[in-house]
Amino acid sequence: MQPLTVPAYNTTINVSPPLLEDFDVRSFEDNMDRVPMRIQPFRIGFYQIAILESGGGRVNSDGSDYDLRNCTLFFNLTSQIVYWDIQPDWRGYYCCLPETCYTSPLTGYPTLADFPFFRHPHPGIHLRSHEALHVVETLRRMHDKHQETDNPHHRLRTMAEVNVLLTDCLQAYARYVDEAAVASNASRLSDRFVELIRQNVSELALGLTRVQLRAGTAAAALFVTPGHLAERTRQDLGQTPSAYIQGQLIAQACKLLTIGEQGIGEIADQLGFNSMAYFGRVFAKLTGKSPTGYRDGCG
Repeated sequence: MQPLTVPAYNTTINVSPPLLEDFDVRSFEDNMDRVPMRIQPFRIGFYQIAILESGGGRVNSDGSDYDLRNCTLFFNLTSQIVYWDIQPDWRGYYCCLPETCYTSPLTGYPTLADFPFFRHPHPGIHLRSHEALHVVETLRRMHDKHQETDNPHHRLRTMAEVNVLLTDCLQAYARYVDEAAVASNASRLSDRFVELIRQNVSELALGLTRVQLRAGTAAAALFVTPGHLAERTRQDLGQTPSAYIQGQLIAQACKLLTIGEQGIGEIADQLGFNSMAYFGRVFAKLTGKSPTGYRDGCG
């Protein structure tokens, strides 16, 4: 499948030829009465930046489906295979950018391939209102000025606007990456908590420690506040830290009751419970049975 040039792309989607051979900027509304709402897969030989102000649909790039929604900024990479399934109510703008149109490189980005949003496919960025406004206004200005072909500096002005658009995208992408990193770190916190508790329960069962970790001590070991740990475990695990700890301890107690001959008091003590009564209450709450009833049922 040969990558399409910008003119060939326009022919494929049934719109008029670009005013510049290697660059095009369009309003979705201008095209909705001509482009097919569904299109067979094709490969592009340039980059695309698009902002969806309103409307919805699905774009597939290199085998991954992306659902689009209002204020979504999305990118197609050169050589990607793309197809779409869209609605006729799309509003927004898009532009086609081959390397040949990037004639005045921004500092740190000598080629279009150096921009982070052009390196790997991803599902698009849902912009905040002020971010969307910046991108829409830049593309609208590009679109309107691009029609002024009688201007002797038409291409030069268009290429300058490309750099403004790329800067807008860099700012939005930086915020997107920062928020993704925070989410990733938060997710890793709950993973570290799970590993910490599982290791502690295992060591209790093997007699390698007699200290049962509580929510507060687990938070301290992970260098976070108890409140932050609780927020993350509720979101990621659907439980408070204490509930997760109790669940792991009682799961281990069930194993010991099933496979060993230790007394119930010994098991409670080994797992770090302060009293038989407390162990019995927690066990019954989580299993619906007393430790003795559980053991008898396993016999």
